Formats: sequence, C-alpha cells, structure tokens
Amino acid sequence: MGNTSMDELIVKINNMEKKAKNLFPVMRKISIDMKNQTMKNFRQEKDPEGKPWKKNRRGGKTLTKTSRLKHSIRPAHGDNYAMVGTNVKYARIHQYGGKIKAKNGKYLKFQYAKGKWASRKSVIIPKRTFMGISRKMGDRYEVSIGEYTIKLK
Repeated sequence: MGNTSMDELIVKINNMEKKAKNLFPVMRKISIDMKNQTMKNFRQEKDPEGKPWKKNRRGGKTLTKTSRLKHSIRPAHGDNYAMVGTNVKYARIHQYGGKIKAKNGKYLKFQYAKGKWASRKSVIIPKRTFMGISRKMGDRYEVSIGEYTIKLK
C-alpha cells in the first residue's frame, strides 16, 4: 500500500516537471494581462508603477495624439516567456526618453500647441514608460506560474 502512494507522488512530480517545461497556457494569460495593463497606462497616463507621465505641451492626452502607438501594442508568448511590444519606430524614445536632433535639415519643426509651431536644433523627450512590469504585477505573475505548475491534474 505504501508503494501506491509513492507511485502517485512520482506521477504528480513528473506532471509538475512537464508543466514547468511548458508554461505556454499561463504565459498566454500573462501576456494578455500585460497588454491590458499597458492600455491602462495609456488611459491613466502613468508608468507601470503608477507614476504620472510628464504632460505634453500641445495639450490633450499624452502619447495619444493619433493613438497609433497605443494601438500598436501586441502581446507575445511562448513556452517560457510572456511579453508585450510594438513595431512603432518612435516608441523607444518615449519609453526611455532622450534627445532628438535634426537629421535632414538644420532644424526640427514641430507643432507644440494648436496652430503654434517651433523650430529647434534638438529637443529632449521626457521618459514616459508605458510598457513594463510593476513590482505588484511581477508578484502576481510569479504566483500564477507557481499555481499553474502545482496544479496536479
């Protein structure tokens, strides 16, 4: 009778090991949640930790003049990863901030308020982190992975 329970334990451990090698189902859920959290960041104009973005000078919602960046966010996942990303070229400068310099002419020309235009040799774009995992999200994902792996069915 003792062997039966040992055999059951070995089966359960083997099932946990198999699940740990293929986290695809839980990673899919996590990547979708990451996308939803990123959309929330755009709506609230805050970074993943809840820190407000620096307001833009033109007025209106920050990072959503055309909503192209917001609508480009896509989830991706596999057996051992979950992520969100975008293929929009200017995403990086908004995510990390930085300096933009004129390339094809002497000046950058841009609209900063209704009907008001400016010319500058360079501009500093403030960091406005829209993608990322907060500590709270990371803790939640860790629990989700643990629960998924431990389920013995």
